[in-house]
Amino acid sequence: MRIDPYLFFDGRAEEALHFYRDALHGEVQMLMRYGESPSEPDSPQCLPEDAASKIQHAMLAVGDQLLMLSDGVPLGHGFHGHAISLQYGALDEAKRA
Repeated sequence: MRIDPYLFFDGRAEEALHFYRDALHGEVQMLMRYGESPSEPDSPQCLPEDAASKIQHAMLAVGDQLLMLSDGVPLGHGFHGHAISLQYGALDEAKRA
């Protein structure tokens, strides 16, 4: 099992991503903005207009570790600052946990 931190930056994820990339000599593995996220054809778009350029999900590789970042959910639900992502090699391991 692998445990990866997932940090939420309340609209400042891009700044944090650049800081951690430079300070930790990391490599951006993935970056998706809210405006790039695929949507269901029949579902209403419920994000504010200015959310399109915000980071929905980014992954920064630092050695063999991952740091995941996001601007959070820009819907006025508040931000909690962090989460933990558990990565399992097999479905039965994940179900057992």
